Formats: sequence, structure tokens, C-alpha cells
Amino acid sequence: MLSACGGGGSSEATASTAAAAPAVAAALPDNSASVPFSSSAAALPEAQAQGTPEQLLTQAMQASVSTPLADTPPSTAADSATAGITPGAESTDATALAVTKTTAADAPPRASTSSGRVFYVDSKAGNDASNGLVANAGTAGAGPWRSLAKLRSAALAAGDTVRLACGSEWNETLSVSASGTAAQPITLAAYPDGCATKPLINGSVSLAASQWSLYKGNVYKASLAAAPLQVYASSGAFTQAHHPNQGQDSSQPASLYARLAADSDKLLVNGRPTSGYATTGADLQLPAGASITPGTRLRVRSIAWAIEDHTIAAVSGSKLTLEARSSYPLLAGWGYYLLGQLWMLDSAGEWHYDSAGKTLYAWMPDSKPPAAPVQASQLALGLDLANRQYITVDGLSVRMVGTGANLTGSTGVVLRNSRFEDTTEHGINAANSLNARVEASSFTRIGLDAIIGQDDILPAAAGMQVLNNSLAEIGVVMKGNLAVNLPRRTRAAIRPGANATVSANSISNTAYIGIWPLANSTISDNLLFGTCTLLDDCGAIYVSGINNNSAITGNLVQSSRGNLAGKSPAAAYTQAQGIYLDDLTSGAKVLGNTVTDADSGIQLHIASSNTVSGNKLYGNRNNQIWLQETQAIANKLGDLSANTISANLLAATSASARGLYLETSITDTSRFGSFDQNHYFDTVNPIVAEERTPTLSTRYTLADWRAATAAGIARNLDSASSGTSQTRYASVMMNGSNIVPNGKLASNSAGWTSWNATAPMGSLLREACAPGWCARYVAGGSAGLLSSPNFSVSAGNWYRISFDAATGADGQLLNLLVRRGGGGSNGYEALSDRSLNVTAGTGWKRYSAIFKSSKTVNAADPLTQDLGARVDFQNVLPGQSIRIANLELVPIVAAEALTRSDLLINASANPSQALCPATGTQAALCAYYVRLSDNQPVSWPYYLGPRGSEIVYTRDARLVDSDGDGIPDSQDACPNTASGLGVNSRGCALNQG
Repeated sequence: MLSACGGGGSSEATASTAAAAPAVAAALPDNSASVPFSSSAAALPEAQAQGTPEQLLTQAMQASVSTPLADTPPSTAADSATAGITPGAESTDATALAVTKTTAADAPPRASTSSGRVFYVDSKAGNDASNGLVANAGTAGAGPWRSLAKLRSAALAAGDTVRLACGSEWNETLSVSASGTAAQPITLAAYPDGCATKPLINGSVSLAASQWSLYKGNVYKASLAAAPLQVYASSGAFTQAHHPNQGQDSSQPASLYARLAADSDKLLVNGRPTSGYATTGADLQLPAGASITPGTRLRVRSIAWAIEDHTIAAVSGSKLTLEARSSYPLLAGWGYYLLGQLWMLDSAGEWHYDSAGKTLYAWMPDSKPPAAPVQASQLALGLDLANRQYITVDGLSVRMVGTGANLTGSTGVVLRNSRFEDTTEHGINAANSLNARVEASSFTRIGLDAIIGQDDILPAAAGMQVLNNSLAEIGVVMKGNLAVNLPRRTRAAIRPGANATVSANSISNTAYIGIWPLANSTISDNLLFGTCTLLDDCGAIYVSGINNNSAITGNLVQSSRGNLAGKSPAAAYTQAQGIYLDDLTSGAKVLGNTVTDADSGIQLHIASSNTVSGNKLYGNRNNQIWLQETQAIANKLGDLSANTISANLLAATSASARGLYLETSITDTSRFGSFDQNHYFDTVNPIVAEERTPTLSTRYTLADWRAATAAGIARNLDSASSGTSQTRYASVMMNGSNIVPNGKLASNSAGWTSWNATAPMGSLLREACAPGWCARYVAGGSAGLLSSPNFSVSAGNWYRISFDAATGADGQLLNLLVRRGGGGSNGYEALSDRSLNVTAGTGWKRYSAIFKSSKTVNAADPLTQDLGARVDFQNVLPGQSIRIANLELVPIVAAEALTRSDLLINASANPSQALCPATGTQAALCAYYVRLSDNQPVSWPYYLGPRGSEIVYTRDARLVDSDGDGIPDSQDACPNTASGLGVNSRGCALNQG
């Protein structure tokens, strides 16, 4: 990702399985009706609480920072191939309506700090021949001006105010010829104060139904003197004509990408490999008579975080030569699509402009003849305040333009209470500005980034403040949970530069990053939902760089999506994080944030000396916190070190998710940092942490994590931590007896087998061992395995496995797998939903784990010919030995069914009261909720502060476990087992029974 997310950042495959019981519940405002909410519902009155959980949260996000403007946006819909944006106005989708109808709160213009002159501009009643000094036309030339051109030529001075009439509309850029001072700014504001219909800059021209004629089929044409930036219709969304269309790839029905058939050339340019051509394949099927010709445009997803725009300079068979070399090498399997030819106009909601014939072609979104005016945006810029000082803009609307406002090179410009909609480029470009301020404004359907202090040309902004704004559909247009615009490269909804303050903003649905500041910035109390929708290797909040020293505090982040469309099959995993500290970030403080439904809640990639504390990380798909080291450049021992990870709530709610994941490709993780006072929800998955190095992969329960050593020295990990497993409540109940025949090898070794590929064969012996009789396997000339007798399992059912083991060497991996055992034409695929591996030693120890079976396999099945399921202790290397005793597999009722967890969220900027999330569906559970933070009971309704959250879960009285061995007292045959010992299904440790 430019100089940021690249360099091998997120590379972990997404585990998308979510637990059935956990939910995200939301808080109701104090004045709301007392009604239950479903998973992910946010703070809304009863009458509004309709739609999917994501729709509800989107509505709440908008409502939490804003109130509806009186000037309702027009019934238009749009997209732009240039901008890659498709407005969804008039959609019946609840999310689209919430985003369209809700904007920043009106506030009266602030009074000028001087007694300067006041000028008036009125597009309806004004006259450029008037003096502009009074609001209403009078005698002797008194009255308002009419055009913005007149304003541009006016000799304004510091302290002057320009009042723009509400209800006015201009199809021209607003700019001024002078600057103010810090004490006496020039103010551009609406009048009268608090008006219903703000003065509007509308950058489109209207094409009436009478101007269209039938071209062929469903395609109509109209004369248009200049190329549109985008086309809009009231009947639905438009995109520029393109090929292929969505649905051409059956493996990814939502994808419109064809795939590069082969690797292109690689040439280093400025030290980076680039390509000069792209190669098409058999999946690119052109309609009869169509061809790819020079001048056709190509967009290619060249890497996870980038989509490149190119023009085809030459065509030779399947080779498309580009007019300029790519930014990244073009490799086989990555996606591309084509634009710019009339033959591509083959579906409803597409348009094409023929510049030679000055003709616009369009297939209306509803496939009907044009009945209402169609808008074609052509104005490149709404507000031009470049290189101006101390201008305040208050209460304007800008719609259907290229870029909403140009603030580049400005100083002290303030923009507030304004609305920007349907831009094909940026909302506001304030690169190279000083102390710009954007507040209480709304940005909806912005083609690229909404508010930027960085572009690809100018130096970055400094001191920008972005406060209390509402941003929705930035670089992306949504229909429900699906993006319907043409993918394009974007950076971030808010990219404010250095020394910035970004606070109390609502950001809903972005193509890529939500907030991406430079060093020494404060990112606080923002609400972010639906980031990383079209690109990934991404974070909702993203920082990078040595001495970044930014503070990321009190933010709510939900649903960082990621997108596989256009990615190579070799990279078929999403990389969408909540908060992402990348590429040598140091000095950052990540404090008191809430993140849910990301691939990783917080990721630190080659980042050092950062503090991650007091965060609530709930239900993130892979990891709650991921520390990843992929290089040793700044430090030869590794570039991830000295981070402080403390007092976080880590709630993994699916079997495949982890609390902590520490990963290095260098040596080991011992330098990564300190861990203490973290709280783990380890009821559903007892594994709280996992480490992976070039030589080892180790999974830890909380007890194992605390007891971990390095070279025999205690690592002192999380010594003051806590977990739900320590609360003397079991996570499972036994639901049957051992299903493994001869698991104890009591009288013989019947059913036990071994295998390896090459001579000499491994040896399998039944012998007397300390726990009783055991199977002893010594590997032969190649890696081998020890297999249990066959048994039956059922898909979706939970099982608890336990066994006693000793290995020939300390620290030896027991690669444990429950798998199908062949028979007939059946294979040997894994049947467990998670890894069951353990690290064992020369001393006997009892181990246990739970898993859910992914398939039904019956032993000696006469229909399928299955031999049955079996337990394999596999990959026993030559020279290694293992001993296994007392193997049992017992059906259970797992925590997933016994325990419910929820995240309570208050998306509002005001305190609120949360209702019990189980009301209406599992109301009896409401009395059993406790907080994860301290295990104290929850009383309903539950108070949540502004932007507040709480992780809660239920405790079932049937699961009381007095000795803390994981087996309920009612099923525990050994009630006084010492703490930390592994037990079997009867609650008995090694040598207890």
C-alpha cells in the first residue's frame, strides 16, 4: 500500500466462521422506546429500528452525530467510471436511505470578528449590475448580485462577509479574490440563518426526456457538448460502461474482474518492479463484433491495496501494451476490467460518451425510456479557496462536481455546516494547507477520498482539524452490504496530514481506509463502520512510520470488510484490520477503543515501542490482537519490539479466532513486548494466544501462556491477567460416553495402527506405562503416524478429546488430527473445526481439547463404505517417538450453546441505556449476564457513556466448577483436582482415574 501497508503486512487467511450465540447489541437513547435489538443493532428509536443489523448500525452512526437537514437531496442516482461512484438515491435499501437522508446538523453562522462589509448574492433575485450591499433589490442599483463570477471579481477585504441566499443554485465555481486575517476572516455564509434549503453549487447539466432518442435496444442517446464526469438519474444508479460485468466469474458472482492470464514483464523503476503490458486469457469473452483497440482503458488490481488506471497503447493478440508502466508488477490471477468503448454498454445503468460525436449513450437504470431529466456533471470544482488565508465557509451545499472544495496551500480556512454529495473526485483537497478546519458537515457518495490533507503531488497538510462530520459511502456505493460501483483506487475517507485532530466523526462504508493520519495526530471518539470494502491490506484506522507518536483513543470500529474480488487465488484471504500500526510505527498510543468484526482487531506490523491498552476487542474474525514481524532492517534482531499490551478485553467468539497471535519470520517473539492485565474470554476457545516462528508453532491456554518460558527462564506473560476459564464455571457439559473403541488399550491393541511411506517402517507396541497401558510408536525411515480405532461423528456436533502422552524429547509437537479414515472411494480429510496440536515432553501429562465436527462419518458405513473417523498423531519424524494412553472422545454440549456473549454499543455522542440483548429470544438469560472486565453482574437497562461499549456474557448455574478443571461439579468424579491439571471427561487428572 504505497509506502504503508505494503511490505508483506497482512498475510493471514480469514477465518470467517462466527459463533452462533455471540451477538452485538446496542444501546437505546434515553428517550427511546424500550424495545429489544438484534445482533449489531445500534441506538435507534423503535420506529427506526428496522432492517439488517448493519443497516441499523449505519442509521445509528448517522443519527449519533447529526440531524436531518431540511433541504432534502434530490431524487438522483449516479456513478462514475472516472470516479467509480454510484449514488443510491431513491433506493429502498435502509442503509442507502439512512445515508442519503441524514446529514450534519444545521448551526447558525458564526458572527464575523470585525465590522466589515456584508455582500449578498442571490441566483434568483440578484443582478450583477447591483451593488451587492443589500439582500433585496431596491432603488439606485441597490440589491444582491446574481452570479458567483461577480463575487470572484469583487474587491473583498479582511473582515468582509458574503451572504449567499438560501434556495439559490449556481452552476459555477465559488471563489474569492482576497484573503482574511486570523482576527478578521472573510466569511461566506448562507442567509437567512438556519434556512431550510442551503445555497447550492450544482455542477451538472440537465438532459430532458425530449432530448433523448432511441439508439438501439434499450440504449438511448443525446447530444452533449462536453464529456460528463458522471451521469445521474432518478430511476437508479449509473456506472460507466465496462467489460466484463458482475457475474462473469461463477466462483465470485459479485466480481466484475477478468483475470490476467500470465505474469507480465518486470523492470525496476526507482527500485520497484513494474510491468509494461497485461495479458488477457480465455475468461475474457468479447461480444460478437467487439474488439479491444488502442485508447481502451484498463483498470487492474495489481496488489491487495491498489487499483491502477491505464490506457492501452497497442494490442497484439492477448498482449495489451500500456501507455505507462504499472506501479506494481502485473501477475497471473490478478483482476482487471476494461472501459471506454461503446460496445461495452450492454446492461441497465451504464453510460458511454463519444467525444468525437459529442454524444452521450445510456441504458437507463430501470431499462425504460428516459422519463425524467438525466443529470450529467461537468463542473470540475465546487469551491476554490486554494492559497487563500482565513476564509470561513458556513452552510453551503455542493453537488455533482469533480472535487467539492480545493483548499490546497491555504491557511486557517474553516468549512462548517456544509454538504458535499456526488463528487467524482475528492470531497475536500486541503494538501499543503495549514490549520484547516472541517466541522459539522456531511459527505455522501464521494468518488475518492472525502477529506484529505495529502495528495500525490503536494506536501502534506499540518494542523488540520476534522470534527463532528458525517461521512457515508466514500469511494464506494452500497446496495445493502454489496458495493455496486466500479472499483477504483482510493486512500482514506479522512487523510488529514500531520499534527491533525480527527474527532467525533461518523464514517460509514469506505472503499479503503477510514482514517489515515501522519505523525503526532489525535484520532478520538470516531465511529467507523464498513471500511475496507473494495480493497484490503487495510485498517479502519491506519498509521505508520518511526516516531509516529499519534494517539488513537475512544473510537468505535465495526465491520472492516476486506474484498477478494480481483485478488489472485494465491492471495484469497481478506486483510481488513480494525486499527493497524504498520511499517515501523513507534510511539503510538492505542487506548480505550472498541473493535469488532475485523480480521484482526488491532494489528502491529513491524512496529515498536507502542502502547495498546484498555481496548475492547470483540468477535474479530482471526485475532483480537496480531503482532507480525516480517523484517529485520531497522534492527538485526527484528523490527517488532518493546510494545506494551495491557489491560485489554480480548473476546474471541469463534472456535478459529485467537486472543493474541504473535508471528515472526525472523527468530522468535521474545522481543515483541510486555503483556499484562489483559482479560480473556476463553470460554468458547480456551486457546488465548498462539505463537509462530520459523521453527515452532505453539498454542497456549491462559495457564500455559502465563507459565511460558524461554530457554528455561520465565517470560512473565500476563501475570496479572484473568480469563473466564478462571471463574469456576465450566465451558462444557458431557453429553455421552467415550466413542473411541479400545481407547485404553486395556487388553490388546485392536484397532490401533501406524503408517509411514518409506522403509524402514515405524514400530507400534502396546506396553505398560505410568497411566496404564499405552501405544508406543517409534518413527521409521520417513515421517509417520499413529492412528486410533475407528468411530462415528456427526456434522455440527461438539466433542471433547482427552489423552495422556509422553514424547521422546521435550518440546516435541504432537500434530493431532481427527480425520476421515478412508474406505471405498473416501479420502482422509480433517473433521475438526480447529487445530488440536499440543507441545508435549518426556514426562507424562494429560491433555484435552474441544472441537466441532465438520462432517458426518459413520464407522463401517455400508452405504458410503467409510471405515469411520479416527484420531491421528501424525508427522512423527524419523528418530522421534510418542506414547499415547487413555484416549477418549466424548460428545459434549459446548460453550457455544451454553454461553452467550454480546457487545453492547452506544453509537451516540450522548449517554444511553442498553436493553438486555437476549430480550424476546432468550429472555431467561438476562439474569445471568456479567461483565467480562470484572465478572460483576449486569443490571438492565445498562448505562453506556458516549461512544461507550461493554462486553458481557452469560454464566449458566449448571456449569459451576468448584475446582476449576473445566468439568461441571455435577459431572465431576474427582472434585478436588489441583489447579492447572488436565483432566478427562470425568474430571480426573493423570493417575486420579
